[in-house]
Amino acid sequence: MKELNDLGYATLVAAILFAVLAAAAVLVRLWTRSLLKAGLGADDWWIIAGLVAYFGFTANAIYTILVNGGGQDYEDPRYMYTNLSRYLKAEYMIGPVYALTVTLIQISIIFLYRRLFTVRGFQIASMVVGVACFVWMVVAIVGGFLYCIPMQSFWDPLIKGHCFNYHAWFLSMEIIEVLFDVVILCLPLMMIERLHLSMRKGVVLLCLFLLGGFVVITGIVRIVYVYQPKKRYSSFTEASLWSSIHLGTAVICACLPTYRPLLDRIVSIASPVRRMYASLLATRASSKTDPKSTSTDTTLRNGRSSYRCIERSHSHDIHLVNVSIDAGSADFNKGNDFIFDKGITVRHDVEVV
Repeated sequence: MKELNDLGYATLVAAILFAVLAAAAVLVRLWTRSLLKAGLGADDWWIIAGLVAYFGFTANAIYTILVNGGGQDYEDPRYMYTNLSRYLKAEYMIGPVYALTVTLIQISIIFLYRRLFTVRGFQIASMVVGVACFVWMVVAIVGGFLYCIPMQSFWDPLIKGHCFNYHAWFLSMEIIEVLFDVVILCLPLMMIERLHLSMRKGVVLLCLFLLGGFVVITGIVRIVYVYQPKKRYSSFTEASLWSSIHLGTAVICACLPTYRPLLDRIVSIASPVRRMYASLLATRASSKTDPKSTSTDTTLRNGRSSYRCIERSHSHDIHLVNVSIDAGSADFNKGNDFIFDKGITVRHDVEVV
């Protein structure tokens, strides 16, 4: 094997790195499902199938780089011709495998949406988008195999045959794919608004979905680098580089929205530690106050560290982090501030859970 050039090394590293990251993303997704003691849904099975297809794409990319001469420089024209022929044979399969992988990931995302949002209108809209993605996949696979007739004329110039305009075909199919990605990205936005979540939860959930916008960006970058209408053959090694990044990113972003229960569990574990740290800081701060003043730390109403707050619609516990109260009369007209007649303002900190 000849030494790889810079593009060959970059493609090899990207292919392996994103394959590992994608596998880790799916494993964390499945682990999260196990923590919830929930069985695998249709979206989980589709993303597993997409990961397997992505592994096939990655294996082909690595094979062409290490064995068939992709990303390598040759001085001997005969040796270069032999390896170019072998290289193009393997690359002929890249298009159909890529289309299969993309569509499996897209359908996984759509099934995830359908599990989260059960409104009839959304179910119909998501189904229409899913069918459109499937039709695109069939056209891409069939067109990929029938690009040259006979197929051998693609990698052997001595065989007479006919190949349609690959560059126009690539550009049109990839623009449609990017449009589908944008539509899938926008599907849940209206539904999130209707959930009436708190501002924090709504923003977190929205950000998890919008991270999929990075997939759209990598798809556009892939088009810019691969579309070279003045060349007979596109830079397949460069195409493999950006395709590996694009597909790996798609798998990762498809898994991100499923991590919400895991994030909630991490936050619930971290909350006691955070409250303990806040209490420690408050104790140190109160020890530096006037010795004549009296203070109480997380103790109120017969030793309880929380009190019950009852509102019109619901009730919840409010944990007291620190209360420091000076002797004297107080005015409670300032919300969370106690104004004492001695001119001292005492503020108490609470955490709502």
